[in-house]
Amino acid sequence: MSVKFNEKKLSLEFQDDMSGRLKSSRILSLLIFCIGGIKLALIDWRNLSEYDFVFIFLELVFAYLIYNNFLVKTAASELIAKDVKFFKQATGMKSKAVFKLNNGKVRDIYNMSSKKQRELVKKEVLKAGIIIK
Repeated sequence: MSVKFNEKKLSLEFQDDMSGRLKSSRILSLLIFCIGGIKLALIDWRNLSEYDFVFIFLELVFAYLIYNNFLVKTAASELIAKDVKFFKQATGMKSKAVFKLNNGKVRDIYNMSSKKQRELVKKEVLKAGIIIK
């Protein structure tokens, strides 16, 4: 995983597998949601059991995951610096850092476990003139 500031385009370029990770998360959450929807269509709504309540709860969880994966997260390999609202660093034991965009979306960066890697990313973010929280 690496982040580089492109001075010509004034953008941050990411080299990671976030697009594959997000795509697989989208496919799986949508698939599980559809399977759960079929189960919910077959429920006897006049006589609900505990098992049915579990499926209703799981459907709500996966509805949130679908919303989050499709409408909140992005896997863009390049972000224009002026479109980034702020950068939240990975701290302590956390290995995930987040770029919050002006349009409300977020770009996650995983595997930021070493201090050296965190410092390299911080240096590139400061070059881009992005606020660090």
